[in-house]
Amino acid sequence: MKRFFYTMIIICLLMCFLCACSSGDENVDNILDNFESGKNIIDKLDQSADSNYVVYTQSCAESEAAFYYYDGRYTYLLDKESGYSIMLCTKANCQHDLEDYYETECDAKFYITRGMQMYDGKLYADCKDDNGFQRLYRMNVDGTGREIVIDNIFERYVQRKENIEPTDYRDTNGIGAAVSWEIYNDKIYVTCIVDGKEKDTSFFYVDVYDLDNGKRIQELTEETVYGLNGTIVDTYILQNKLVLLCYFSEPDDRGQYIDYIRFYEVDMNTGKINELLEDISPVGYAVTDKGILYSEEGNDVYLLDTNGDKQLCIELDDVEKSVTNSITYTGDYIFITPYFESKELIDEYGYYTKVYDKDYKLLDTIPLPADMLPKAGHNQILLKSRGGFEWYYLDPSQIGTGNVEIKKYISN
Repeated sequence: MKRFFYTMIIICLLMCFLCACSSGDENVDNILDNFESGKNIIDKLDQSADSNYVVYTQSCAESEAAFYYYDGRYTYLLDKESGYSIMLCTKANCQHDLEDYYETECDAKFYITRGMQMYDGKLYADCKDDNGFQRLYRMNVDGTGREIVIDNIFERYVQRKENIEPTDYRDTNGIGAAVSWEIYNDKIYVTCIVDGKEKDTSFFYVDVYDLDNGKRIQELTEETVYGLNGTIVDTYILQNKLVLLCYFSEPDDRGQYIDYIRFYEVDMNTGKINELLEDISPVGYAVTDKGILYSEEGNDVYLLDTNGDKQLCIELDDVEKSVTNSITYTGDYIFITPYFESKELIDEYGYYTKVYDKDYKLLDTIPLPADMLPKAGHNQILLKSRGGFEWYYLDPSQIGTGNVEIKKYISN
């Protein structure tokens, strides 16, 4: 199961998405040339400019009017009202060449490693340029007005990595996976893990940058933690704490690699780091405004709050306990979605997701037409096909009726 979870982590790492906000740029109409509703969509984005929804997932974020996502090659806008998925490019007469990706100059072509985030009416994304630098950009919601905030977001990581001699047990690759960033209170928190000098340790760093000018303010955290070959899978903000899910892999006495994950929290005022969920292996998790919801294989869903207290929140049936369950928190709802690998279980139970409110009361069990996962949503719930790039949505006002309609976004 750990090997399966590792595989799912790598899939997630290859997928970075997000955000929406506003733009008054006239060129934005070029995004939607193929749709009569184009101007209305942009007007709604303008009206929802201050709707900075908090979405507790790395794979998607939203404004009141739209979702954004990155499919590994291009960035798209998903309009909630029309159900259209539109490539995020404002360049006049752009052909959006899907077959010749490396030659096209399409503005929707982002090479994103760690993701995108909406903050204060702007879209932020770390994108690799032609020289190989991974820069943090700030731009309007339509992709125009792009400017560099941090010239090389991996610079401090590389400097620290160069001070560590490689060995037969130390991984010298994985720069993107070992660095993560998050914007909070007009500051950028850049986190990285560098292998330590001892075999079973790593150095954990948090650097703080000024959001306005991209200048480094301080090194907030420099701590030694247990673990080797660290990967930062997810980053969250929870009650003035930076919460990180980290994956580690290290060899045992026989040379076989052992995979495990750990949660850490960093006090954003003092830089003090604490390890959470010690000695467990969660196969599903979500960070909520109350704490970390998680489940282990064969167990129910528990909440770990910021005081370190653990409580049972959601009981699963015996079949759900025997499989991996995805846990998603959208800001209004909690979704528990079992992953049935065997044909026998799929034939017997089908695909479905269970919806709970913030007090962990079961509201509905929604049959799904395919193997898909809820990802984000407030006034609309976004779903994604598991392992693919097909996107669906549902109206949350239908939750509790026992008759929720799943609709598919229409791509241009």
